[in-house]
Amino acid sequence: MLSEATKARFDRELAKYPADQRQSAVMACLAIVQQEQGWVSPEAEQAVAESQKKTKSRQELGRNERFEQISPEVGQLDEEALEDAMKDDPDETLALLERLGRRKHVSLELGIQSFEDATLEWLDRGHDGRCSIEALERLRRLAPSVHVCAHLIFGSPTDSPGMPEQAARILNESGVKGVKLHQLMVLQHTELARRWKEEGPFPVLSLEDYSARVGRFLEYLDPGIYIERLNALSSHAEECIAPEWSRYRWEPHNFMRQYFAQNGIRQGSRLS
Repeated sequence: MLSEATKARFDRELAKYPADQRQSAVMACLAIVQQEQGWVSPEAEQAVAESQKKTKSRQELGRNERFEQISPEVGQLDEEALEDAMKDDPDETLALLERLGRRKHVSLELGIQSFEDATLEWLDRGHDGRCSIEALERLRRLAPSVHVCAHLIFGSPTDSPGMPEQAARILNESGVKGVKLHQLMVLQHTELARRWKEEGPFPVLSLEDYSARVGRFLEYLDPGIYIERLNALSSHAEECIAPEWSRYRWEPHNFMRQYFAQNGIRQGSRLS
């Protein structure tokens, strides 16, 4: 007989693979049996085979219970579990989040980064702008109680001049509650750093140019959408290749506040 703890370990191994490839976890599950029981009996082999057949229903039940029985003290859902649940049954997962959102505050952050296909391709994001728009529409329809926060990156060389206004107008109609903004940064040990080195430096935004783009975005953004972040800080300054101002916390913050004040920039001021 396999203990519930052993079956739970099987589930974690099986969850690493798509549903049609879970046979790849057989050796890992057998190793767990060997580790816990000292040998692998024919009964144990059969139990491993049976666990693969039953794991989907057990995972779905466990996922529902985890979402439905979350205590008020819990502040964050497990990102990997949520990602797996979205792959298995996105509509049911969103329905669960909606039920949870009616009882307590639930915030879901989406790394949209851009709605422009040229930029998404340059960033190698693996999705296009229509995909993000459809995801936002699905969230608004199936999980309206969930507070969605959209992440955007300004400063890719492929950004069009109208990108900030376009992004703001799309978000205004999307139902998102918040926005986090991020300048394009080149950090050591990343794919962008490799391209910077092998293909040559590409243009990055000065602090003034970035402030201008953020200001343009804010002027077209609905005042009802809150701003969680105006720019990002390189957590390890020594790993920041460009732009150099990303290494500092308060200089960009103070510069943007002064820039907005001097240029009369207010959120939603250009909306008719």
